[in-house]
Parts: sequence; C-alpha cells; structure tokens
Amino acid sequence: MNKNFIQNYNKAVESVQKLVKNVILVLVYRPGPGFLLDLEQSNQLFQLLIPGLLAVAREKKLPVIDLSRTFNPKDKSHYGTTPIEPSNKSSMFIANLIMKVLEDFKFEESESKIDYGTDRSKITVEVNEKNYIYKLN
Repeated sequence: MNKNFIQNYNKAVESVQKLVKNVILVLVYRPGPGFLLDLEQSNQLFQLLIPGLLAVAREKKLPVIDLSRTFNPKDKSHYGTTPIEPSNKSSMFIANLIMKVLEDFKFEESESKIDYGTDRSKITVEVNEKNYIYKLN
C-alpha cells in the first residue's frame, strides 16, 4: 500500500473532522457487471487499499459503512444504468446502514465498527480490532 495515499487519507479525515466532528467513513462498493476491471481485479485493488483505510478508522474510533461487502458485484439489480451507479434498491441499503450507525454508534465512546448488509434487520457488525483482517465476502 502506498504510504502517501494513507497519509493523505488521514489528513482528509482530519480536515473533515474539524468541520464535522461525527464522521462516518464509507468503503466504496465494488463496480457491477460490465465495468472495465473484472471482479478479480477489483477485489485485488480493494484488498490492497481497504486495510489502510480501516487502520485510520480504528485510530480515530470512527464507524465504517462497508459497501464493498454490501453490494453484490454480480447482481445487476444493485446497480443503476451503469456499473458504478447504485440502483434505488442499493440506495436503500445505504440509507439503512446510515440509520443503523446513527442509532447504535456512540461517537467518542465506541470503538471503530464495520457495518454492512442489505437488510437493516440482518446487518452484520464486526468490531475492528488491531488484528482484524479485511476479507471480501
């Protein structure tokens, strides 16, 4: 992982926190069918980038919404008219995850957590501990 990328990401999060204290970090979803990178290439890129991003979340004790494990990159119904646009269905996944974090996460008290899932009643929460290893579903 490029050290400068993570340093810049950390600075960006700090800049946002100066304006808005309670920040929810979001891991972007993997592109859907028809994207210029195939699924294996996308997965490799995500496996490379996400651990560093999660380290920043853990350090700052911020909640994380993981859309990379929420959207199914093989399911066209999760995408709109392009492979990088969420559908109405997946937009509801995002809204439900935001509501879940706002209801459950205690900013400045809770440890960093990762929320993901498609149905608010079935969302999986994993505590992001130091030895946490990120793995795509």
